Parts: sequence; structure tokens; C-alpha cells
Amino acid sequence: MNSFALSPLHLVLVIGAVLALGAIGVRGVRKGRGLKGLPVLVAMVTLVLGLGVMLSEAAVARETTRLQAYLSGYAPFIARQAEALKLQSAIRQGQEAPALDALTRRSISAHPFMDGIFAVRRRPDGAVLIASGLTASNTAATAWSQGQPVWEKRGNNYPGATGPLKAVWEGKAVWYLLGSPLAPRGIAMAEPIRGDDSKVVGAMVLHFNARLWTETVDGARSGVLAMAGIMLCLVLLGGVMVVELAESLALVRVGRAELVLQAERIREQMDIIAEKNQQMAAQQDALAQANARLHALATMDGLTNVMNHRALMDTLNEALDKNHSFGSPCSVVLMDVDNFKQLNDQYGHPAGDEVLRIIGTVLRQSCPPGASVGRYGGEEFMMILPGASESAGVAVAEEIRRRIAMAKTSSRPVTASIGVSTVYSMSKSAQTLIDEADRAMYHSKRSGKNRVTHYGHGLLETA
Repeated sequence: MNSFALSPLHLVLVIGAVLALGAIGVRGVRKGRGLKGLPVLVAMVTLVLGLGVMLSEAAVARETTRLQAYLSGYAPFIARQAEALKLQSAIRQGQEAPALDALTRRSISAHPFMDGIFAVRRRPDGAVLIASGLTASNTAATAWSQGQPVWEKRGNNYPGATGPLKAVWEGKAVWYLLGSPLAPRGIAMAEPIRGDDSKVVGAMVLHFNARLWTETVDGARSGVLAMAGIMLCLVLLGGVMVVELAESLALVRVGRAELVLQAERIREQMDIIAEKNQQMAAQQDALAQANARLHALATMDGLTNVMNHRALMDTLNEALDKNHSFGSPCSVVLMDVDNFKQLNDQYGHPAGDEVLRIIGTVLRQSCPPGASVGRYGGEEFMMILPGASESAGVAVAEEIRRRIAMAKTSSRPVTASIGVSTVYSMSKSAQTLIDEADRAMYHSKRSGKNRVTHYGHGLLETA
């Protein structure tokens, strides 16, 4: 029996799915992500709906088969009873047969879910007529209580005579639905009644309550469709969650890309800043070097690479200020190159400049820590020895005299006459200290040159 029909449950499921998909699509458009993912969701929903319909109809077919097996014994049983009571002739002739009515009455009474039992016959012209029958209506119930049979449309055409009952005249039992699957009036089972010659003379048709059909079919269909509805909800919910998750992941990827881009920009800015810092550091180094060169030009003698006169005097004044504050000694060594004019006259000024440079180098190498050396003027040099007593000052002067005498030049050996003066806690001016060293130096020149003289007690001379 083909019982497929689009039931209200199917319609509810389909309409609900369409509305849900429409809502999801509208939500996606409002959120600006368009209809991405909706085709896949539609395909999955269609698959679930298709599976739900197929499984529901499979369940209906299975339950229908079970119902048919459950009810299939009644019609053959009653047909065999009719054959046993020799009612074939009455059925064939369409005559009144109280025994047939009593048989149908007993069958309906024994099986209250039956709606009616009819004996039908076929005329030679092919028309199918009701020979006898009873229905379980209120009228039939009243007739049963009075023991009177109810004749149902005797002589009228029986419904379905040209369709389902056609197989009965060929000797086959049939089972069919009265009405449509969505609005059934009942279930009919027909069994052929044979005569003494084994030919089919009529059919015994049983009508069962339509509630048996609807409860069986709707129960089977609703269970499967309920599961399909649950699956459909899960698919829709899962689809929405997947779309939201995909959108969240897309946002995360966009945010990560933005972070990477910002990091790249920060690195570029840091590189630019580092480059600018390097440029600034290079500029500062260049500025420091330029300042150093300017300072050197301002404070150093260009020929001998020692302090010039101005820087030398500033250094001496600072040393004397400290001497006055702390009461420590300070010595000044003043020297003059011996016979420097003769050297210039004999070998030329380049030779004189060479001698001055050599003496500047010797003085720098002989300068103790904390001491200062400079060109006082012409061929005169001065060394300032803060903290040096007169003996320490004389010792440094002797070392300088010895190294100058040992220095090698391209012209001739060179010597220097040196004078030393010392100041202690008693304050002396810078000029006084220089004048004393100058007198001691000239004393060395007058005493034979190439010697050291300290301006002390009576110009103490040290050879």
C-alpha cells in the first residue's frame, strides 16, 4: 500500500527550516558578512529534511506492514465461515441471508475496532454490489440491541470496486485504505469467497476504524520527524555557531594581522630612531672631535704639541690656588735651549723647529702624573709640578735635562739650561714663581749651561 503524503508535520518542519534559514541569512546581511556559509547550511538542512522524510516514510511502511500482519487474519476467517455456512448462493443471488447477517454481527461484536463487514458480489456486467452488511454506527448499535440486522445500501455499487477489489475476483486477498492518507475513513481488507466449484462468487470486506491507521502512521511518522526536527535544530544551531566561530576566527586573524603590521611599523620606527640616534651619536662624536680640535687649537702649541702660553698660565694659577687652599708645595721647572740662535743660523729654521718638536716630545714623555708642560715662549718651556717639593722638582728637572741631552736630532746635539722654583704654604704669585725659576735658569746658563739650578736658599745649584 502506497501511503506517502506530505503530512502537517512535514509542512511544519519545512516551514520552520525555511524561516530559520531566512533569519540566519538576514542576520548575516545585517552583520555585513553577506550570505557566506548559507549555501552549505541550506544543503545540510535539505539533507536532514530529506533523510527525515525518507526515514519517516520507511517507519510508516514498516508499521503499516505490521498492522496489516496483525489484521490480516480476520477477513479470511470470516470468509471461511461464510463458505462453511454455504452462503455462496445467497451472496451470488443478492438474496437475504439471515445467517450471513448473524455472522457479520457476531464478528463486529467480537472485534469492536471494526467499523463494518460487507459481503459484496459482482454482476455479469461488472458492477460490484453489496449483498449484505453491517456498520458499527449508532443506528447499527441500536439494531444490535434489538437483534435486527442493518442492511447497508443493498444493491448499490460498492466503493473501490474498479480498483482494489479487482484483484479479489482473481482470487487474491487485498488490503487498502479508504479515503486519502491525510483524511482516511478507514482500513479495508477483502478476502475472496469461493463457491463449491472453487470459483470466486463474492468477497468479504472488513472495514476497520481509521483511528488504527492514523495512530499507527502518525506515531511512526511523528517519532522520526521529531528526531529529524532535533537534528535540524542541531544543524541550524551548529551552522550558526560555525559561522560565528568563523567570523570570530576571521576577526582574530585580522587583529593578528593588524598586530603584526603594527609590530612591523614599530620596528621600522625603532630602526629609524636607532638610525637617527646613530646619526646623532656620530654628529655628537664629530662635534666632540671638533670641540677637541678647537680646544687643542686654543690651548696647545701647534709646533711642539704641548700647552701654549695662555693655557700654561691658567694651569699654573689653578695649581697655586690649590696650594694656597691645601698648603701643599708646587714646583715650576723653566728651561731654555742652549745656543738655539746659533743652531738656527747654522742649520736653518727647519732644524730649529725640529729641535723644538723633539724637546716637546721629551717633555711630554717625562711629565709625571698630574703635572703639566707647555711652551712658555720661543725656545723656552715650562713644566708645572703640583705637590712637588724642591728636591722632587730638582729630580724631575735633572731627568728632563738628561733626556734632552740624549735626544737625537738631524743637526747637532742639544742641551738645555733649567731653573726650578718651589712654593710652600707661604703664598706666592704665579709671576713671582716664574721669575724665581727664570733667575735660576739664567744662573744655570751663566754657570756653563746644560745644568739645573733651584732658586732656593742663596740659589742652590745642582750640577
